[in-house]
Amino acid sequence: MISPELSVVMSNYNGANELEQTIQSVLDQKEADFEFIIIDDGSVDDSSKIIESAKRSDSRIKMLSQENLGLTQALITGCSMAKGRFIARQDVGDISLPGRFSRQLTELRSDAQLAMVSSSVIFTAPDGEELGVESLTQEQALVGLKQTNMDDVKGPPHHGSVMFRRSMYAQVGGYRSAFYYAQDIDLWTRLVELGNHMSLHEPLYRASINREAISSLNRPEQISATEFIFKCIKARASLGDDSDVLAEFERNRKTRLEPTRPDRYSDSKFYYYLGSRLGKINRQSSGKYLIKSMRSNPFNLKALIKLFLLKLHD
Repeated sequence: MISPELSVVMSNYNGANELEQTIQSVLDQKEADFEFIIIDDGSVDDSSKIIESAKRSDSRIKMLSQENLGLTQALITGCSMAKGRFIARQDVGDISLPGRFSRQLTELRSDAQLAMVSSSVIFTAPDGEELGVESLTQEQALVGLKQTNMDDVKGPPHHGSVMFRRSMYAQVGGYRSAFYYAQDIDLWTRLVELGNHMSLHEPLYRASINREAISSLNRPEQISATEFIFKCIKARASLGDDSDVLAEFERNRKTRLEPTRPDRYSDSKFYYYLGSRLGKINRQSSGKYLIKSMRSNPFNLKALIKLFLLKLHD
């Protein structure tokens, strides 16, 4: 059996409401020979039924169900199943826009020194409002992941926008289970030690921001993990090996990491962020999210002030 050129890897946990449109955006990609590997990470909603139905309709879909082990372990499993020369990431709830695979594959095929290719990303709020486009210049892409100072790092706008070379992924050891948080930065900083990162200016990926996102709910843990990632970078640069730092991180992190569940305070912060970001783009939606912020936490004075100023200028 001939292997596909590209493997698309996605982890799903209780994403039934968004699965169909996400899957279709991948299956609609043209000019690419690919397999679509979906790891169902212990979902308890209708996810498995939706994935199984899609699998019956399109043989490119490969599905594996496992107990809930978290995103990082699901990605390790999915990438271990990959047969393509290249691996593309995809997240549930997000959309690969037309031409994404073709554009990224063209660059990876034409330059053997490229380890990974990302694109600009259109970010959207939960109700579909566009929050804007985030991009990296090619100059930023060339040096942004090669920094030794955590505050200077600049990576792709979104994990799901990335496609990388499978041989280099294997050479650097792939995703590492220790990094339950910030597994993307850990992988990318190791990939660019073997090859370059190209950033495409076109927005080829649409990402929905939701309050369950690791970066919004588990910020302290993500920062701690990132600090160790940069200790690993320095150890590899000076010693050629980061195993001692990795072992230290393993000793210091929690033995069983559980995702932080949303509460009214994190909800309020999340809705305040959306309302603030939409303030100059969509005033009606901005007010809607600021009101949600106040309902979640009536003592969020920043949301109250911003809502008052918004109404004052209506």
